[in-house]
Amino acid sequence: MMEERDPGTAGMFVPSYVDGKLRDLASLTCVDIRLEDVADTLAKINRYCGRTPYPYSVAQHAVLVAELTRLLDGYETGVEYNALHHDDTEAFMGDIIYPVKRLVPDLRWLEEDYIWPRLYRPSLVSVKTRMSRPW
Repeated sequence: MMEERDPGTAGMFVPSYVDGKLRDLASLTCVDIRLEDVADTLAKINRYCGRTPYPYSVAQHAVLVAELTRLLDGYETGVEYNALHHDDTEAFMGDIIYPVKRLVPDLRWLEEDYIWPRLYRPSLVSVKTRMSRPW
């Protein structure tokens, strides 16, 4: 059963269907994030707003990218992990297609500067070694 919250602030909370708790986006910290929640959510979000010939989730994409980085020679330690988690922000904002991100620059700020730093402890995923974004 989901936690009860004041309806006036309901827009700032994201539910977790894994543990039934609500996450406050306004005060989100890495302590609030559970990988099970991220994985569960990404498995339910279609890539490219569903514009694919068959259902293709963000989680499937992340696993494929991680497998490809593992197959390539010369990658430093942690790159495969970073590849697996490179789209984890989408668990909180959805898979917004690239043309929309280019039209709305604040989406980059939301993803890169607000949500991403709150997802993980710096010791787990380094911003320097994280896969670069094309925008």
